Amino acid sequence: MINVAYASNQGSGIGAFLPLLIFGLIFGPLFMSIAKRKGRNRLLWFLVGFFPGFNIFFGIYLASLPDIDIRKQVSDLIDELQKFEFIPKDQKDTTYAQENWTCTCGKMNNMNIPNCPVCGLKRDFLLKKKT
Repeated sequence: MINVAYASNQGSGIGAFLPLLIFGLIFGPLFMSIAKRKGRNRLLWFLVGFFPGFNIFFGIYLASLPDIDIRKQVSDLIDELQKFEFIPKDQKDTTYAQENWTCTCGKMNNMNIPNCPVCGLKRDFLLKKKT
């Protein structure tokens, strides 16, 4: 009886590895495709998804990263705003660009103010002139 039980335990080792292999073959390519869209290292994320353990937690982390297209669009937008001097060239802060505009007289105004209180120049006219 002991030999029969021992023989049946030997086969369960391979059977226990098979679900982990299938699980890795599902999550590995899934993580790799998500990493490609996010602009991350695809091979690294394939390995993270392939090996069992914390791959669900790392998958949530990977999914929460911004897409490469969004990061490029934000960077291009910041560069455009720097051309119009909404953002100083040494500072890339998007909240600054959305809240203030600088008049030709040098007065820093809030974006809600349509005319400069010092010289009376219209904000929209100034923006059209700079383009």
